[in-house]
Amino acid sequence: MTNIKKVYNERHKIKKVTKGDKTEMHYLISKLEESKYVYFIRDKCGSDTIQDIFWAHPQSVNNFPTVFVMDLTYKIKIYSMPLFEIVEVTSTAMTYLVDITGEKEDNFTWAL
Repeated sequence: MTNIKKVYNERHKIKKVTKGDKTEMHYLISKLEESKYVYFIRDKCGSDTIQDIFWAHPQSVNNFPTVFVMDLTYKIKIYSMPLFEIVEVTSTAMTYLVDITGEKEDNFTWAL
């Protein structure tokens, strides 16, 4: 018989094999590069820690936004950090997404 624990364990094994030895952030960056997404990363000063990351689908980069929706989800994720999400709808009815984490004004200024 299969239970939910077995399903989660198998799913975890598949993700681990797919990801290999890469950290979650290195895997994300490799997938962004593989799919030719446009992305920018900002590190914390004097460290290897990523402070902010922005990515957008390559077809969305040159379109003009007409709708701009922002939402802040506060401390419900695994790392207890806020997630600031911006969804834009372009004049060609395509959407793209901007996500940042952090609580400081500098994080929001950088994203906008």
